Amino acid sequence: MFENVITANRLDDGTVIYLTPESTWSPALADAWVAADEDEAVVMMAAGENAENRGIVVGAYLIAAEVKGDTVVAVRLREGIRADGPTRRTDAVGVDELSEQAHVPLR
Repeated sequence: MFENVITANRLDDGTVIYLTPESTWSPALADAWVAADEDEAVVMMAAGENAENRGIVVGAYLIAAEVKGDTVVAVRLREGIRADGPTRRTDAVGVDELSEQAHVPLR
């Protein structure tokens, strides 16, 4: 089954966003417009390109997704990480100390 969504980054703050069925943008993958076929994906990409040309988003592209129940999930790990936010292990010994060592104050 063909299931794709359009993702991009909001130009003003870099937030990962998804094209919705209302042709607006949402930071929630669950709100995404899911293309049922290639023709619908072409229409969605045109909306993404239009938003790029208007300075709303940057880097619009199609990603594989799956509808699971009443939500949408990314198929690829990279897109899952983009949808869920950065990863960071907190269970390793010394994580907090390493974070403090990596901190560089701005002057």
